[in-house]
Amino acid sequence: LQRWTDEPETWFEEERNEQSDVSIRARARSVFVGLVARFRTWLLPILQRRLNTSLEGGDALKTNAVSTDVQATDAFYASVGIAVYELGNAIDFDRWLTTRLLPETQTPGPYACVLRWRIAWLIGQLSETQLARETRVEVYAALARLTGPDQHLLVRLSGAATLRAWLDNLEFYAHDFTPYLEPILQHLGHLLEGLEEPAAQKEVVRCLAIVAERMESAVAPAATAFVHLLYSLWDRCQETLLRNEIVVALIHLVISLGPLSVELHPVLLPILQRSIDPAVPDHDLLQVDAFDLWMVTLRQAPLLTPAMLEALPLALAHNHYEDEVAVQQLDVYLQVALFDPTALVQTHGAAIFRFLSQFISPDLERTLPLLCALFHVVFQRVDPTIFAPMLLDSGLLTSLVNYILDTDGIRPNQVMISGVLSRLFIHAPEFVLAQLPVETPALSLDTALESSLAPTLTTYITRWIDIYDGAYEARARKLEILAMVTVFRSCRPDAVQQLPAFAALWSSFLSEFHENVDGYVPAYYKDTNPPDSELRYASDCDAFTGRWSKLIDDDITLRVSTAAAIRDALGHAEGVFNGGPAEFQAWLRSTVDPTILDELLHLVFNTAPAT
Repeated sequence: LQRWTDEPETWFEEERNEQSDVSIRARARSVFVGLVARFRTWLLPILQRRLNTSLEGGDALKTNAVSTDVQATDAFYASVGIAVYELGNAIDFDRWLTTRLLPETQTPGPYACVLRWRIAWLIGQLSETQLARETRVEVYAALARLTGPDQHLLVRLSGAATLRAWLDNLEFYAHDFTPYLEPILQHLGHLLEGLEEPAAQKEVVRCLAIVAERMESAVAPAATAFVHLLYSLWDRCQETLLRNEIVVALIHLVISLGPLSVELHPVLLPILQRSIDPAVPDHDLLQVDAFDLWMVTLRQAPLLTPAMLEALPLALAHNHYEDEVAVQQLDVYLQVALFDPTALVQTHGAAIFRFLSQFISPDLERTLPLLCALFHVVFQRVDPTIFAPMLLDSGLLTSLVNYILDTDGIRPNQVMISGVLSRLFIHAPEFVLAQLPVETPALSLDTALESSLAPTLTTYITRWIDIYDGAYEARARKLEILAMVTVFRSCRPDAVQQLPAFAALWSSFLSEFHENVDGYVPAYYKDTNPPDSELRYASDCDAFTGRWSKLIDDDITLRVSTAAAIRDALGHAEGVFNGGPAEFQAWLRSTVDPTILDELLHLVFNTAPAT
């Protein structure tokens, strides 16, 4: 009791951490745990008889109880809490809670604080037992009292720790807890104001995080008070780990609020600025959780607010290419791109492309899925005239092509990068082909020097066809096929010369995937999940998932018939061929293997091979 007066927060931390090397209380617990494990057949009946006596009203403490009575009751309750799983269903804990423990939390007396502290702890030990729903509601009411400002500080801290255990439970129902939400938030806020030690503050913040997580959308009425409580603590505290705990609590609050979290953006922006900015002390310890908060906020938002767009330069200020922060940065860019990719490229495209060009290296496992997803959004939805100059100036296009041409590269990674370039071929064919010179003796030295890429189109196509076999997903294979069709349709001599190889791949693809007239095959919808599904706090039912699904639905691989695209390309080539259709058909027969050509024409025009 003297320590409770002199250093209550330190005592609480020692008790929670069970520092057995300095505390005889913790050693006594360890001894009792060993006794229960070894002599359970002797000890458990003693506990059961004592519990049954309690259920009948015996051993009840009087208002004028002396310290030895309180010590005996404390020891009994401690032993029950330690042996609760050993006791199992032998005791009616519903009845014991409602008729003995909860009423005792209101028993006055000189040692009431000790008894209430122990009961709060014991209730926490009982959180995983099978209890009636009505009993749980009574416990919530008791915890609301035990965390109140009229209780001893140790009772309030123990009540907060117990509340966390009861909310983090499969039997928790937000509807039952709703009447106690606002008073408990007020009590926890008042408790935080009086705490000085970061360890005790963390315990309360973790309790708030569980409240935000488990209440889900039902937390909305208290959201304003919730966020200002957390922000005020974050603003005045200097302890880095405590700030991270506060940010995690805010993450859970944003997820629970969903689209309603857009109201919190003006409050969240200062936290991002003061955690991610490289000029801020300890930003390296703060930025990981802060990036998670940023990512979650964007994922849940129904629209891109000025506050979130204003924060984007914070991500651009970093130059991380290999750690967790790099993955988070890419995820933030992807979130913003799904809102308004044109605005993103126009305002920050040059800096982002320079940043991305540094990622095109052999070690791409963590960042590559997000990298490809970002390119997918930009190439599909932004006018090529906007991003094309940036691709060249940043060296990003050069890096992408050289990555494909590296014969020692990691094949699965090269397949994914090939998909990026294939999408670029489809959406900006003239731009890409202009950067790949024609392999011909007539190519002047000046023209070769003016080209931003040394590799020729022929060199690239040769490597491209070699990599194609590594594309196993149906939609990825179709993307490559459509890109090859686009390249052939350009009618460049070095592209047309590749028709024999193209025709073999086209025929094989159409034979494997029997599309309907709209180009649909169920296999195309496999593996269309967002690329960040393994990130912390990712969800399959937030606003981001809806935006990603819309992007997939608009993807060219799901909207274009492969056979129709090949028919169009062949018809276009026939129309511009020197000598007219007859000469083109004769050239076709002399260039492509007859068996492959007959099968391809049959699949494309749906006619008999002999026709």
